[in-house]
Amino acid sequence: MSRALIALAATALFAVASPSAHAQSTALDRAMWDMEASSMKSRDCSAATMPRCWYVFFAINEAPQRQLWMLDLKVRNPEPKNANLIEIDAVEVRETVDPAAADREEFLVYTLHFKCKEKMFRIARGYALLDDGSIKRATEGSDWVGGMENSWFGLAGKAACEKNVQMLPNGHSMVFLGDFYRPVDAVDFMRSRLWKKA
Repeated sequence: MSRALIALAATALFAVASPSAHAQSTALDRAMWDMEASSMKSRDCSAATMPRCWYVFFAINEAPQRQLWMLDLKVRNPEPKNANLIEIDAVEVRETVDPAAADREEFLVYTLHFKCKEKMFRIARGYALLDDGSIKRATEGSDWVGGMENSWFGLAGKAACEKNVQMLPNGHSMVFLGDFYRPVDAVDFMRSRLWKKA
C-alpha cells in the first residue's frame, strides 16, 4: 500500500477528530476507510524483520488542539510463566503544547500491561518528551485498574489481547503508520504528514 493512501486514510481520521471518529465520519471518509482496509487483508506484526509495528488507533479534538494515540502491535509477554499478562507500547501525541502548562509535553510514551482475562491494565513505565527537548521519566508504575473499555486504554487493551484485532487492525479503524524503531521517529513521521507545527 502506498504511503500516500495511508496518509490520506489517516487524514480522514484526524479531520473528524473524535473518540468514535470512524462511526461519526462522513460518507466520503467511510469510503476511504473501506478502501484502505480492503486493500490489505492482514499485516503480520510478528515478523522478526519488523522491529516495531505502529498504528494510529485513537484521536480527539480539533486543530490546533488535536491529540492522537499510536500503539506498537508487537505484543510482548513480560513474564513468560504468566500467559495472561501482555505488554505493549503506546504513544500520546499532542499537536500543540500549552504554554501555561507546568509540563510542556510534546508526546508521552507508555509501556502498558494488561491482564486480558480480568480486563485490567496498568502503566508499567513511561516518559514524556518536553518541548525543550528534555525527557521526564515516570518514577513508578500505576496500580491495576479496570472499567476503561470506552477509553483509549480500552482500545489499546483490545489490540493487546484480541488476536483478530492484531491480524486485521485496519478492520478495527486503525491506520498503519510504519515500523520505526524509536517512538520519536513515528511521531516525527506523523507530524510531517498530518499536522503542521503550531
